[in-house]
Amino acid sequence: MKQRWTAVAMVLALMLCLNVFGQALAADYTGTWHLQQVEAEGLRLSAADLGLDITLVLEEGGRGLMSFEDEEEAIDWRLEGDSITLIMEDDEGELAIQGDTLVLDDGGTLMIFGREEAAAGNANLTSPPRADAVLVDFIGEWHSAYFTIEGVTITAEEVGFDMVITVSEGAVSAAMDGDEQGPIDFAFEDGRLSLKLDDETATLALHEDGRIAADFGDGGIMWMERGMGDAPESGLWSLEKGALKAYLGTEASLVLPSQVQGQAVTAVGPNFLRENAQVIRVNFPEGIDRIEDSAFYYCESLLEVTLPRTLQKIGRYAFFGCRGLTHIDIPASAALIERDAFAFCDALEAVTFYGKAPIIADPSAFSPIAEGAVFYVPQGETASYAPLLPEGVRIEEHGLPAEVYDYTPAVHAIAFDADAGEITAVDSRAVRIDIPEQIDGIAVRALGDKIFHADGATHIVRLPQGLERIGDGIFAYSQVYYADMPDSLRYIGADAFSASALRWIDLPDGLAEIGENAFASCMNITSMRVPEGVRTLRAGTFERCRGLTEAELPASLESIEDSAFSGCVALDYLILNGYVFPQANAEAFLDVPLADVDLPVDATRAQSVAAASALADIGQIDASVWRANPPGIPNVDDYTYEDGLLKASASELEALTVHWSYRQGEEGVYVTGIGERVFEGNTSLKAFYVPHSERFTDIGAYAFADSALETIHLFDTITDIGEGAFQNCASLVAITLPDSLERIGANAFSGSGITTLVIPAGVDAEPGAFEGIPVEGLRFAKDASDEEIAALGKAMDIPWYAPLLREGETSNFRAMPDSLVPNPAEDFTFDANGGTIEEYVGPGGEVVIPREIDGVMVKRIGVSAFVNRGVSENEDLWDVDRALTRIVIPETVEYIEDNAFGFDNRLLRVDCYGPLTRLGIGAFRDCTALIEVYFYNRVKLMDNYAFADCESLTHVDFSDALEEIGVGAFQNSGLAGMAVLHAKTIGSIAFYNCGNLESVVMADIVREIGDNAFTNCGKLKELCFVGVEPDAQFGIGLFTGAAEDLVTAMPMDATDEEVTVLYDKLAAHTLNHLNSAEEILRKDCAVAAVTKDSGQKAESELQPGTQSEPKAEPELTNEPTNEPTNEPTNEPT
Repeated sequence: MKQRWTAVAMVLALMLCLNVFGQALAADYTGTWHLQQVEAEGLRLSAADLGLDITLVLEEGGRGLMSFEDEEEAIDWRLEGDSITLIMEDDEGELAIQGDTLVLDDGGTLMIFGREEAAAGNANLTSPPRADAVLVDFIGEWHSAYFTIEGVTITAEEVGFDMVITVSEGAVSAAMDGDEQGPIDFAFEDGRLSLKLDDETATLALHEDGRIAADFGDGGIMWMERGMGDAPESGLWSLEKGALKAYLGTEASLVLPSQVQGQAVTAVGPNFLRENAQVIRVNFPEGIDRIEDSAFYYCESLLEVTLPRTLQKIGRYAFFGCRGLTHIDIPASAALIERDAFAFCDALEAVTFYGKAPIIADPSAFSPIAEGAVFYVPQGETASYAPLLPEGVRIEEHGLPAEVYDYTPAVHAIAFDADAGEITAVDSRAVRIDIPEQIDGIAVRALGDKIFHADGATHIVRLPQGLERIGDGIFAYSQVYYADMPDSLRYIGADAFSASALRWIDLPDGLAEIGENAFASCMNITSMRVPEGVRTLRAGTFERCRGLTEAELPASLESIEDSAFSGCVALDYLILNGYVFPQANAEAFLDVPLADVDLPVDATRAQSVAAASALADIGQIDASVWRANPPGIPNVDDYTYEDGLLKASASELEALTVHWSYRQGEEGVYVTGIGERVFEGNTSLKAFYVPHSERFTDIGAYAFADSALETIHLFDTITDIGEGAFQNCASLVAITLPDSLERIGANAFSGSGITTLVIPAGVDAEPGAFEGIPVEGLRFAKDASDEEIAALGKAMDIPWYAPLLREGETSNFRAMPDSLVPNPAEDFTFDANGGTIEEYVGPGGEVVIPREIDGVMVKRIGVSAFVNRGVSENEDLWDVDRALTRIVIPETVEYIEDNAFGFDNRLLRVDCYGPLTRLGIGAFRDCTALIEVYFYNRVKLMDNYAFADCESLTHVDFSDALEEIGVGAFQNSGLAGMAVLHAKTIGSIAFYNCGNLESVVMADIVREIGDNAFTNCGKLKELCFVGVEPDAQFGIGLFTGAAEDLVTAMPMDATDEEVTVLYDKLAAHTLNHLNSAEEILRKDCAVAAVTKDSGQKAESELQPGTQSEPKAEPELTNEPTNEPTNEPTNEPT
């Protein structure tokens, strides 16, 4: 026996001395060729077993590349008859073409090349020895299977060696080539079985994979496997590269072999027992890790299958149509179940899973099967299995926890650069590979280039958390279907997945950069989501992904380089998470038939138009740009449509939308709206979403009236909301009206719960359209004009002093401070019918008029109500006691009638919060001590002589609501500085003899100025007119007596015609200092003026001391000061 073992060692040594590891050459027609086998001295070994990795790439034009391990060399080649000549830098070689292989005869050593990578001829002899083995574990018959010496593995059959060791309870025997060697002395210690063979000792260790390793002490290992028991003889099996290819026998019950002619069985190949009608039972040995496509296709007699605990893949159609199968147990090792794997297994009633949910390519893997079939899953795993199985199937937990199968390669199978934290190679042909997070305590941060390049075995790779980079070409040309990537991944290298079998991929949210051609020619992927953070799609990123139908691009994406999507001939749908189409050119989408592009749900119409323009610029003129529908809202089938309108619905769902279109006969019809009363009185509907079809325009009359509607999402295609559409929708508290809206019907929102509403510009609102919505809750869109706002305000009878506001504006209306204590009711004679104070009968001093008296709102200060509350010339005591010094008027007052405060010659200040429609004739006439008057909420009309002879008056608010200033309104008053007048009409002698007035700005388009309106204003040096109506009426003597250097001006943007009109109006009367229109200057008037074109306020800086200067709230005091105290007093001054 020793001599035979020595002979084996010599054969192996001889092979190592042959020119096996010399320079390798290969040739064939264009493509990639791999060294598969080496034959020497009559022995043929797998290149993988010898550790040889030689690849030859032949390119068109006679150029090519040869690689050996990490070295590459450029070559030339030419076809000569039935051989190919390779030409390298300093050598030539000739390869014979033999069928689908190329053979190089290198001095008697044959090197055989094929299209596929070399497969290991032997099992993976890497499992560790068992530390817990006991003698009973060794009992049985063990056969020599492999020999390993100096890193080379060869089968026992290849060296003609056949040894059997039989272990029983008390004896051990051996046989060599069928000759019994008799009883052998043995000993068992520390889990090892020691045998005395001739004059040497062999130590046998039982390994985790069930094999025995026999160590003879000379550096070589003999691997032994148990006998095959009842397995059919090996001559009935056809094996190719470790996969069972065919069964040639007729047995009904099969025990598949673990090896055939000494070669390990690792897979059941495609079509293995396809449409076999005899086999009823199949048992799999451990070690088989995959069942390929259609292996048991339509084996209708098959009743029972026992799968191994090593199985990782069940291929497409593997058990399709096996109508006799009633149950199947899927081991925890299963990583991938392809589509239709168990389809049409009509009797399959129970499927039991023992591990975590595998990748199930499609629910069709188990559909259809027996009605009422139960899927039994581990405890707590229902949620992970449910999305993978057919909808509606019964899933039950069997109570056992999920077994965890370790897909991590052995440490010695991984080449790791600890300094860089980079894995540079992985030696594994498993279906699924989980890359470890750490190796020897060092974090794995990167995977090197081409680790799985052209790997034909691995389908699933899970990458670890902490990984930041995967290298160039790492999965290129591989059969990897799915790569699970961690959030820590930042970089995917160039050509990373190019021409791979990739089917699904979920790019992680932390990804920042994708290299060129990273997914080029990935024919099987149908959709792709590029995560936020990626700013550029490099050239060729998805080039020639012919199965790609949709792609989702992030808002962060700024540019798409040439050929990024070119050749994606099925790509017709893009989803943009940003609002702007990335920069690109036509080359980026060459031969791409884009049909639809979705923008975010809240994108504007302008953004949609811009995206369409960008697409047209790159040649995608047929692409339609849409704005996405809100997700997750169902449209239902129980709708009735007619003439493009939804006419009826029987749905009881809480949230609904409608279809974009429907069939009417043979034609498709777009849905354009909801008809009348469709959801009227509906108590289940809570939310409705208008479809973003660009065709939906109408909400019919009473469409949602009296319903339970809480939310409606309109779209900017809506043009018409019908009468009573949302009437009595009490739960509807908010709605956004789109800019496209043109009409709102009567009572559309009456009785709803809406408290705030923005009205688009240009909308035609019928009477009562906004009935029930608080006025303070109504806002116009920002682009609404003053005319629109005024027109709707008038239609709604909204007070002039509290106009509707634009969105974002705040009301300037100011209420009288609550800190001011009103005078008691008994100080006033009050007419409750008209809300009028007829007479003030209280003491003199400072007076705060109340908002209401005896529960009735004070609206009017009557004629002469406070008249003659001054001091007579002799200043007797009675006059002093009743003299008024301050008046505060509340915001409820709208009218101050004639002479209301006339001749109150001790009155110093007036604070009026009332929005005055009219300030009556002589209202404050001859209030000779009056210094300042504040109208906080504006005045529309200052009637004749309102402030005449108020000689101490220096400040009055000329509000922008002021339309008319009456005759003599301010004659002989003390007005000083600048007066900014918005009134279109100024009466005769309105500012006559206002000797301290220096500047006048006509801040609106002047319609009429009466005779002598500004006569004897001796300090008046500047006039500025915003504009003049062409038919305006100017009286005589308007500015007679003004300063000699009086300047007349118009705004910078005034036209020559406007300047001429002003000159003609002035020159026709008494302004003789102007000799021509050219003397009218153009300058900016320092006011918040109203422009002549838009009617909107043009902001400009206020000059200190003007009538428009901001005002402080009044504080009452006895002393004449601009900042009175909070406490009112009735003490006379």
